[in-house]
Amino acid sequence: SCTVKTTDPSITICSPAAGATVKSPVHLVAKTTNSSGIVALAVYVDNVLALKTTSNQIDTNLTMAVGTRFIVVQSWDNAGRIIKEPRTITVSP
Repeated sequence: SCTVKTTDPSITICSPAAGATVKSPVHLVAKTTNSSGIVALAVYVDNVLALKTTSNQIDTNLTMAVGTRFIVVQSWDNAGRIIKEPRTITVSP
């Protein structure tokens, strides 16, 4: 289970954990807390767009190259705000 942040607005990355070493495809779970509502939610891997959705949460498997990967989950809300949550992980062979 995942404890979602109560800060409004915020993004909670449930999986993978910060600093985790994981295999590809990487199971990514992220949820938003936003009273204004979400327009879009995206995942960037090493600053390259990997996934974009209009949902307020993501539960997907993303193929990633071996090595250290910088993930950013970013949301855009109805109030015009951009919220970002970064995370660094290591993808093992």
